[in-house]
Amino acid sequence: MKNKGLTITLIILLSILLAFVIGIMVFLFKGNYNFNGFNFAFGGSKTLVDEKEIYNIKNLNIEANRADVLIETKEELTSIKVELYSDFAEEYEITEKDNEIKVVLKDKMAVTIFGSNSSRIKIYVPTTYDKDAVIVNRTGDITIGELPNSNFDISLTTGDVKTSNANEMTISLTTGDVELNKVSKADITSTTGDVDINNIDVVKVKLTTGDITIKEINNSLKITSTTGDVRITDANLKANSSIKSGTGDVRISNTTGCYIDAKTNIGDTRINNNDRKSDVVLTITSRVGDIRVNK
Repeated sequence: MKNKGLTITLIILLSILLAFVIGIMVFLFKGNYNFNGFNFAFGGSKTLVDEKEIYNIKNLNIEANRADVLIETKEELTSIKVELYSDFAEEYEITEKDNEIKVVLKDKMAVTIFGSNSSRIKIYVPTTYDKDAVIVNRTGDITIGELPNSNFDISLTTGDVKTSNANEMTISLTTGDVELNKVSKADITSTTGDVDINNIDVVKVKLTTGDITIKEINNSLKITSTTGDVRITDANLKANSSIKSGTGDVRISNTTGCYIDAKTNIGDTRINNNDRKSDVVLTITSRVGDIRVNK
């Protein structure tokens, strides 16, 4: 009887706790709230705080405290359109000066529940846009559409970087993943996160922890990895290149036009169809890990 009474009591307490949690979730779901100066947000902000259309096509300079940054292309545009979304913005501005468009968005500290950052910067540019862009952000994802003639310089503390098509990319990242597709040249420095590249000509990657995956490299590469695997599908090299791995396997499915000079301290090395007559050399060194080429 005592056990039965205890069980009933526990069921009642758990029911009360569950109802309380559901009530809090419903309360937060209806909007964004501030408690003692600390903000809570359910999902991303939908509040448009400012927008501006700029007809003088110029370079972009974007500064954000914590916000998602999206740059999209629209074929029908003849101008640049900037939209700022935020529920907790302390300071924001969209200005034109000299040869530059500057977008600044600074937010208060916020905890976001079941969603992305509370703030967003959306920029629409014509498909013919060929100017440069500098993006400095503390926390938030950066997504860039197809801009094959533009160069990007990105500094980000926490968040992911993704682009569909660009000319040159310089990325400095602390924590987050990088996903690039159809880029002429990239220089990536990251502490923690994976790097995934679909099609590129020249790439330089310096990564502390994470995997590096390249589907197609068409000119040269320089990769330095401390912990993580390096996987390349097709390496069509036209200039001397190198891969330096601390702990992790190096696997290249197919190489064209290069000689492989590989060495690992702890692990196995297997190279098939090595072109010993080639003037182009791919040097692979690994401290701990297997090396597989042309398997």
